Amino acid sequence: MEKCLDVAIVTGNETLDKISGNILGIIEYGVNAIFAADADAKSLPYQFIQVKSINENFCEVWFTEETVYYRKSESCRIGESENLCFRTVTVYDEAGGHQEKAENAYKQIFSELNLDLYHVVRFWNYIPNINEKGDVQERYKEFCAGREDAFLELYHKNDSVYPAATGVGTYGNDLCLCLLAVHKKAKRCNIENPNQVPAYCYPRQFGASSPKFSRAAYVEFQSEKIMLISGTASIIGTESVYMGDVVMQTNTTIDNIKILFDEKNLRKYAIDFWRIKAKLKYLKVYIRNWDDFPIIRQICENRFEKEKIVYLQSDICRSELLVEIEGVWIG
Repeated sequence: MEKCLDVAIVTGNETLDKISGNILGIIEYGVNAIFAADADAKSLPYQFIQVKSINENFCEVWFTEETVYYRKSESCRIGESENLCFRTVTVYDEAGGHQEKAENAYKQIFSELNLDLYHVVRFWNYIPNINEKGDVQERYKEFCAGREDAFLELYHKNDSVYPAATGVGTYGNDLCLCLLAVHKKAKRCNIENPNQVPAYCYPRQFGASSPKFSRAAYVEFQSEKIMLISGTASIIGTESVYMGDVVMQTNTTIDNIKILFDEKNLRKYAIDFWRIKAKLKYLKVYIRNWDDFPIIRQICENRFEKEKIVYLQSDICRSELLVEIEGVWIG
């Protein structure tokens, strides 16, 4: 049976030829883009995320054994197979109008996407100057308002479940979005952490528009079971905890991820993912202060397979948060 969906990390000293399948889409992280020419030559959906510090460039490459077709719709670059869709959009976002730019970026990435056919299961959002003041309020809050406007007009009319997502900073001036969707014949379930208030239910003190994402998305299709963990941080209930303590924040973040996999939690969703020997495909660790990298790496490598972890410097959606972690498990 064909492997419907997989993901791999390709580092700067490797090539895209490492991938043993047909590429759906690529997200490259680095100070400067080194994979762009190769991706463009092959007409691949590609997104570059500029970071301030990183050990070496790496690409997150989503691929499948299904035949993939590539096309563009305005600024949206698309990889599409029989059962899968990956999309990227880049919008210049430096001088004002941040809410409107976020709304327009989401409208572009949804353009011509048949929501009668697909479940959107994952978003990646990379936001310039995420913690700085925008037109009226913090840039992240303005982004959330623009995303909500687009969801209300386009997405929420078709699908009442918010996808897993990450929303962190980028050091460039481009607002960068990536989307992963699966055919509706796949089983899809979005998962919450019992120790956290769902992000889409946050009170107005965190912004007039709450962040529209779920803590994780579970996808079951053909012989595969996939867990997509959203960007996760040191939050209990609605509150950031352990301010200024990078050790406790990192451990709490990992504990929040582990809770999503807990048998008691998954039984509420009639999911048996905890029974199978799922493999960690990658753990992506966003670090606010690069001086904290050695401490965070030591904690992460004590709790996960170190070969599967990648690290980069990025601002987090709340200025007091020091680390955010996302991941993918496939069984």
